Amino acid sequence: MDKNVGFLELLPPESLKLTLHLQTLFQRQHADYWSIENVVYADYDLFICTGGKAEFSQGKVSSLLTEGEAFLALPGIPLQAKHIGEDYFRAAAQHFSLKVFGEIDFFSLINYRRVLRFSNWEYIDTLLGRYKELAASGRKRLEQYSIFHTILFEFIYDAFQSENSEHKSSYNFIFQMLAYIQEHLTEKDVLEKTLLLSAYTHDYTSRVFKKRLGMPPKQYILKSRLDLSQNLLLRKEFSIKEIAYRCGFSDEYYFSRLFRKYLNLSPRAFRKQHISFND
Repeated sequence: MDKNVGFLELLPPESLKLTLHLQTLFQRQHADYWSIENVVYADYDLFICTGGKAEFSQGKVSSLLTEGEAFLALPGIPLQAKHIGEDYFRAAAQHFSLKVFGEIDFFSLINYRRVLRFSNWEYIDTLLGRYKELAASGRKRLEQYSIFHTILFEFIYDAFQSENSEHKSSYNFIFQMLAYIQEHLTEKDVLEKTLLLSAYTHDYTSRVFKKRLGMPPKQYILKSRLDLSQNLLLRKEFSIKEIAYRCGFSDEYYFSRLFRKYLNLSPRAFRKQHISFND
């Protein structure tokens, strides 16, 4: 992809919360009178056309939607739409919200196109087929959620234009801190250098960080190291002492004590529970 999407890569997956609202609607309209007249939604609604044509209009954005194209309807603004032509208009529509740190509207952080043609439409069309099957069956809701998650982020990557500079100073230092932690997690001075990425005092930075992620930077680093240790414990070639060192702990016993406090069992018990050394 030619455009710079670095901002999207800075967002840690755990900071995003996707919520689906209402049942997925799969439309198949063939009537001159079909329309959406000044409907105001309380959340976002992503329309994806799978056949035929329809004209969508909301605010200053208006578009003739055809197969392979998507329209993102915004909350709080009247939406109009109507069927165009003689072919059936077929589309999938899903209401959703996407929050960063549980409270920030994701789309407020970026400049993006609300109407687009998917760059990988064949892939999206296949996903929509499976999505429709699952919605009709009323089962496997977890898989439905996963499929829409993929579809939505394909839309976001195609739609992304730039970071919204109005919010950059408010939240970007947190994204920078998270990216630095990820890259330098096991280094001894990672906390001190992470705090230097903020132009604010250490106390204020820690308070804002905790408000957004639910824990201060020091605890986040500790949790991330312990999460890493779980992955390494699943590999037989590393001793517990070596894993402690690889995760940034200078003392094996300190690591074991923290691990037990975090998971309520020792690293050795965790390893025994998950892998067999007799394979």
